Amino acid sequence: MKNHKLAISAVVITLVVGVGWAMGFFEKTDPQVAELQQLRDENIQKMDQMPEEQRRGFRDRVEQLSPEQRQQFFDSSRERFQTMMLNRVDEFFALPPEEQQKKLDDMIDRMEERRKQREANGGEGRRGGNRGNMTPGQRDQRSKERLDRTTPELRAKVDRFRDMLNDRREERGLDPVRGFRGMFGGGGRR
Repeated sequence: MKNHKLAISAVVITLVVGVGWAMGFFEKTDPQVAELQQLRDENIQKMDQMPEEQRRGFRDRVEQLSPEQRQQFFDSSRERFQTMMLNRVDEFFALPPEEQQKKLDDMIDRMEERRKQREANGGEGRRGGNRGNMTPGQRDQRSKERLDRTTPELRAKVDRFRDMLNDRREERGLDPVRGFRGMFGGGGRR
């Protein structure tokens, strides 16, 4: 009888610990990372309307994190970012064609305004993390890893959106953009 109670207790404890671990109760979030996560969550919907100086301040704080802290922050951001991207692209495709074109033009205008600001500041504000220190092979590998972390649905919709954006940029005599950042106000690489 005593062994039976011990076995049941052991199973219950194991179950409670397992559920707690699965729900993240035992995972410690670094206080600096938690603060940036909170800032991100409070501002994610208005990030692309923030002044460049404010966005740069946030990026600078992220870049000052240790590699482990940055990884923790980016891991927590990935799902939110993908959900936000999917929602934005779905909202865009739900618009009538005239409104889609107006949205594209507004986005292109913001992108060009930011590009001009960067040029006026001597290129300052252009961020690439540590990409400048990476070999082309390392950059390709990093891009493949990033791509592997997105869903096929998101990739297909974003590709379609990017094609429409670049078609409109071409109609306006502008160079195309690549990647998420270029499409949603971050400037992208040309």
